[in-house]
Amino acid sequence: FRQGANFNDATFHDSVKFRDVRFSGNSTFEATIIEDSAWFENCIFDESVSFLDLSVPALTFHSATINGHFRIGANLVAKMKHLELFQCTFKKDAVVLIDNLIVDTLSIKHLVCLSPAIKIGSLQVIKELNINDSMLSGAEMNNVSLENAPIMNIFNSSLSKTIFNNVKWGNVERMMPDPKTISENMRSSGVNMRHSSGVYRDTFRQLKAANEEQKNYLQANEFYMMEMKAYGEEIAGKPDKRQERFEFWMGDKLSNFSNDWVRPIIWFLGLTGICYLLSFLIYIAGPMNEWQTLWIDHHTYIPSTGGSFTEFVYFDLREFSNFFAFMNPLETKYQDHNTPALIWIPYKILGGLMIYQIIISLRRKTRR
Repeated sequence: FRQGANFNDATFHDSVKFRDVRFSGNSTFEATIIEDSAWFENCIFDESVSFLDLSVPALTFHSATINGHFRIGANLVAKMKHLELFQCTFKKDAVVLIDNLIVDTLSIKHLVCLSPAIKIGSLQVIKELNINDSMLSGAEMNNVSLENAPIMNIFNSSLSKTIFNNVKWGNVERMMPDPKTISENMRSSGVNMRHSSGVYRDTFRQLKAANEEQKNYLQANEFYMMEMKAYGEEIAGKPDKRQERFEFWMGDKLSNFSNDWVRPIIWFLGLTGICYLLSFLIYIAGPMNEWQTLWIDHHTYIPSTGGSFTEFVYFDLREFSNFFAFMNPLETKYQDHNTPALIWIPYKILGGLMIYQIIISLRRKTRR
């Protein structure tokens, strides 16, 4: 099409395919109705092309080359089941805008982006996002909602200089795919299976770095967590990484890699309760003394023992205060709590580790 093409308000009652077509002039597909699907294969767009307010279930660009302005979107909002860009190339002068769309599935695979003017805005993905083996450095994503998509797969792609503004990621842990998905991605990309987790780890590292650069520390923390989880998968089963495996296991269980400060508090309270109970059981199992007799009188009260209500209340308060004194991280006199050193020393070591995790998690959350 040397002078461009105008398919505005056209209706196609079946699928439509453009193959090996060159659009040399400005072309428009505005308010076009395609009842089945639209497929653009080996097409070249030299000037501007717009797919505005397009009504189509599935839109696919396969091995397309974009040299000028390229827009897919709507004046208000358009809905689409499937949008795919496969082996496409955005040349350095291309200006690409994808906006005002609600799509079930968005797939960007083997995309080469040489242009710094790529913008994706006001986009909502309902079911699945796939960005595989694509170069999107320098792209900009604004007001993109991914939180409701149960499948979000970003694999072996360059995202280091991508700008994210108001991108709702949702639960980022779903981005670590199951082994079957990893295997399929490895085969399709020709990547060595042994480096699968490392490839995903690099994706999370890039997303972390991009969000940190924009001072979005809360989101960067989540991608840091995913980077650590991916590395944990990478070293799993390696005999020369036993120490690291244990450290990463502890980091995951104690604080979700410093991304959860409540979890180490719960661990610390649980550890304190168990150690205090063990110490108390060992204590009351020893030779009888005044406080053991009072504790027995208090917990198996019989009026004939002569124990008074005041004594019971006093003992309750003493028992309560002893527990918090036992919990005090600065407390060093284990003899005052009748605690064996065999319990006290491991408790202090593990308790110190959990307090450290609380501090690190809070510092990471607040960047203090």
